[in-house]
Amino acid sequence: MAKPTRRSIGTAKLQQKEKGECPYLNTCAFMVKYRELMEIYCMSMERVYCKGAKQQQCARLREKSRFGRFPSEDISPSGDKITTKG
Repeated sequence: MAKPTRRSIGTAKLQQKEKGECPYLNTCAFMVKYRELMEIYCMSMERVYCKGAKQQQCARLREKSRFGRFPSEDISPSGDKITTKG
């Protein structure tokens, strides 16, 4: 298997953008708050909702579209309310 080059990596990233990566991915309050705390869960959400086929089903994007604002930072893309003991 060929080793990826800078050009092929850049092309893959461009193709991913073209497929519809969520424009809010880097500023999403849920991801910002939970990315480090729940790394594997967030990676899964990102793959499925932020960069994947279920982007239009993202509960955060649906609320933004419907009400003009994002839900609480504790609402995941799947619509689950995340609670942590503090």
